[in-house]
Amino acid sequence: MAPGGEALSRQEELKSRGFDCERVVELPQREVWSLQQRWRRHYALHLHRATGKWTHLGFDWHVFSYGYCDHRRGRSAAESLRERLASEVHLFADGGASRTWGVTATLRAYESLEIANDIIVAAPDFSWTFVVSHDGSGGGPFDSDAALRARKVAGVR
Repeated sequence: MAPGGEALSRQEELKSRGFDCERVVELPQREVWSLQQRWRRHYALHLHRATGKWTHLGFDWHVFSYGYCDHRRGRSAAESLRERLASEVHLFADGGASRTWGVTATLRAYESLEIANDIIVAAPDFSWTFVVSHDGSGGGPFDSDAALRARKVAGVR
């Protein structure tokens, strides 16, 4: 909510969470659900193979914090995202079993904020992802891409 009590636009909400975006287009729930499934097939496959589930402890981002997907964390993850600025991306809430919103947008800037976030950012082809979480004690941000996922498949650490 804005100071006067009016609802923030999705673009204003994203900016308040550290994501400065332009050309923000809200996606229908069916498309958000489809994107969630595609993201999981790219980043949560090892979790699913090990547990039969696509999420761990209610959040998609736990695939990183519990070691099911190779990743960069913290400052190196944020730097990796900054190298991808001006890209068209998908952004969606990480609600685990349910999504409350999703958008496509052009990401102009990212600033790490000390506020509760559970947001997944992904390239349109899911070749890379960046995730922020509400867990400030080692909970990210996280970044992964095709090269890191290939290391996991090959068993390289």
